[in-house]
Amino acid sequence: MNRNLLTLLLALCCYFQVSRAIAQDNKTGFGTVTEADLKMNACSTDTSAPAFVVFDQGEISFAPTEGNFDVVYTRQMRIKILKKSGIRFSEMSIPLYFSNKGDHPRDDFRELKAFTYNLAGGKITKTKVDPKTVYEQKATDYLMIKKIAFPDVHEGSVLEIRYEIRSPFKFRLHSWVFQRHIPVIYSECVLKYTPFFLYTYLLKNADKFDEYKEYQQEGLDKEFYGTSYKEGICRFVMKNLPAYTETEFISSEEDNLITLRFQMNKFTNTRGVSENQCSTWDELAKLLKDDSDFGKYVTSCQSVARQILDDNKIMALPPADRFNAIVSWVKTNLSWNEYHRVYAEIKPKELLKRKSGNSAEINLFLCSMLNEAGLEAWPVLISTHGNGKVIRDYPFMDFFNYVIVAVKTGEKWVLTDATEPLCENGTFPPRCINGKGLLVKGEKTLWVDLAPKGLSSVENRIRLRFKQGADSLEARFTTMAKGYNALRFRRIYGHDPVEARKYFSEKGIEAGDSLVISNAGADSLMKPCILSMNSIIPVEISDKMLVIEPFCGLAIRKNPFDKPTRKFPVDLVYPENVTLVMELVVPEGYRIKQLPESFSWDHDQMSFSFVTQATGDKIMCHAFYSVKNAVFAPEEYLKLQLYFADIVKKLNEKIFLEKIS
Repeated sequence: MNRNLLTLLLALCCYFQVSRAIAQDNKTGFGTVTEADLKMNACSTDTSAPAFVVFDQGEISFAPTEGNFDVVYTRQMRIKILKKSGIRFSEMSIPLYFSNKGDHPRDDFRELKAFTYNLAGGKITKTKVDPKTVYEQKATDYLMIKKIAFPDVHEGSVLEIRYEIRSPFKFRLHSWVFQRHIPVIYSECVLKYTPFFLYTYLLKNADKFDEYKEYQQEGLDKEFYGTSYKEGICRFVMKNLPAYTETEFISSEEDNLITLRFQMNKFTNTRGVSENQCSTWDELAKLLKDDSDFGKYVTSCQSVARQILDDNKIMALPPADRFNAIVSWVKTNLSWNEYHRVYAEIKPKELLKRKSGNSAEINLFLCSMLNEAGLEAWPVLISTHGNGKVIRDYPFMDFFNYVIVAVKTGEKWVLTDATEPLCENGTFPPRCINGKGLLVKGEKTLWVDLAPKGLSSVENRIRLRFKQGADSLEARFTTMAKGYNALRFRRIYGHDPVEARKYFSEKGIEAGDSLVISNAGADSLMKPCILSMNSIIPVEISDKMLVIEPFCGLAIRKNPFDKPTRKFPVDLVYPENVTLVMELVVPEGYRIKQLPESFSWDHDQMSFSFVTQATGDKIMCHAFYSVKNAVFAPEEYLKLQLYFADIVKKLNEKIFLEKIS
């Protein structure tokens, strides 16, 4: 088993008074900011840091409500601002969760205390965060973000915050994130437990805690509904954590940040009756099979699915054609509301009435339709790109946030996602590319690869002719995108000429009035999406020579991998081919002075070729590079950097034409 995976049986439902000190051995002293704290001008672990977290302490415990229990989270944190660039860390975002089910339970944010400390005229000033400036912003239909901005923040300021959250959600506790985008000197999570709830925890991206201690609370026994017990405490500590700075080309921050996650494993009531949640993936499948919003939801769709099949005469089609007909029907008639879900939240009839649903509702309905049509289909749980990869050592349901479908067509299995009408039916969008998914086949499970499907490419063709006077070029641009690049083009540009012109204008090319967009709709998915346009390109004149940039700004200009080192993998999502072809007619009265030399190399991870040909009065430049892998290991970063340095340099070499005397 992965040594990062640690299992702890924790009990979490007791009555207690929240103490003002978060841990007994708390030495940080919230509210005790000194003159020395304010005069501090550097972080001891990173002298270049613009700010750092002095301490971040949290406590998780349980308090009774009427007939139930709330999870109580208390947190206090101190941040030191060192430089002007660090002032941006004075704005905080705190996630609050809520549900649309039942009486709409939600996290309750309370007891906020937040201050900015400064040193003015030799005296310490203390400015309170005005509650009127604190607001909530809805992120999704189950997540609200509490926004807090500290006032009067300058270089040298110290920020302190303390708050409490009471939550009705006990199955999954809030994660504790030890690492941040600035250094963290001390981070501590304290968990109080009793014998009623059993949890597992997972430490991600670290082998062990700097400090870990488990002990019983001294004093009187606790009592709940006639049951006596002693309260226990677990204390998790990490120290001197470096800033997390690699934010580009990552699958998700969740994959890289040092984080502690919890999930319920077993519940025991006061009568001693226990109920296991799950300890294996197959046990999780059994729970999902009987869940009214997952396995039973597929069953509940059968009658309406059968009616749709009959009304559209889909059963009269050959089995191979039924798959495309059914997926196309769902894509056409049900639109995705952009909510990532693993559970349905509305009934099938309501889904058809609204003609819109979340990822689980749409794809579980698709699964039911396929099964009713005689095609074997099963739901697949996945974690989307940006949500963190699934760790397969222990069945954490919290890993997943989305559902797609595996269907057997002929002798092979195909993964599909009906939320994306601009994807081919036998593929899924790039957001689904993220390691492996869990195929839930009744009471059994199977891991499936979520690898990129098909070849993705962009080809730019450029035809250049000099205008009279040779001070500018008439240019014809044609860009063709295939695979995931075509999906991106269709999403961004569609049939909108205003948006399509931005593709060229953002590369410094003045958009002409002859823009044509081809194959941008769902009826042309097997064809490349094409943008074509005419434009006038100014010509650089230097020492009586015409200087031409062959690819007119469409070539990559800057190495995207310009950092000196890399700690985490580079995730490009999917492999890609890029082609650039340019044809130029040399104007009368001029001859070729200098052309870029032909050049090529081919390696396991990438290949690149650049060919220049001159025939008569025509010059042809053909460039091609292929990124063969979607993910590069940290130790391959330097190679990737050198590959792109070659590409950028070569693609931006120029053509020189001199005037014939």
